[in-house]
Amino acid sequence: MRAFRRHAWLAVAVAGVLAGSPVHAQSDGVSLAAPARHTTVAFSPDRLDRCTYFFVTEFDASLTPGVETRDAVDRLLFTDALGLMRNIDRTRAVGISIDAHLSAGGFRFAPTLRFKQWLAGRASLDLALGYATDDIEHEGVVGPIVDVRYSPSEWFHLQAGACRIRNVGFITYYPEYSVDEQSPLRFYAGVGLGAVPGVVSWGAQAVGFATLVAMLSAMD
Repeated sequence: MRAFRRHAWLAVAVAGVLAGSPVHAQSDGVSLAAPARHTTVAFSPDRLDRCTYFFVTEFDASLTPGVETRDAVDRLLFTDALGLMRNIDRTRAVGISIDAHLSAGGFRFAPTLRFKQWLAGRASLDLALGYATDDIEHEGVVGPIVDVRYSPSEWFHLQAGACRIRNVGFITYYPEYSVDEQSPLRFYAGVGLGAVPGVVSWGAQAVGFATLVAMLSAMD
């Protein structure tokens, strides 16, 4: 009889442990859920919860209305940007980039300061302040460049800004050197790609440029 009672109590104890195991496992599963992985440097823009630094890889295409030209391409402003930004807190990031601007047939590099205000998710408002300089006889973007944009995600953004675009009428070398040029203030608006799509666009540009060079070489 005592042996029977001993086995009965043991059976009840085992049943209680087995019955409570799923509850404990579920509770432990919730309490031990892994937080979002944090990395020092991320390829795509992200918040401080995910990374400290992140790269800037962008391609932008904008329209500059008001430009008087026979070539419609001269009304477009193309920009490639490569840089690095740092999250200084959960809502803001700052950084720097080198922006390559192509407009009016002129190619110009411009160091650029960047400020990002995080919104919901990965959406953000961005401000970029750059400066481009070159010899007076060269056309293209020159002087300060101000750009404001809204990014609903890290892959796409809408932008608007202002800059000066130099146009050279003629150059006189004799009897004295002089350049007939104008650098009016131009406003622009457009769209852009960032992160992976931005890098993909660089590849497309490289392929297009190589194709153009091959075609021109074949014509010689």
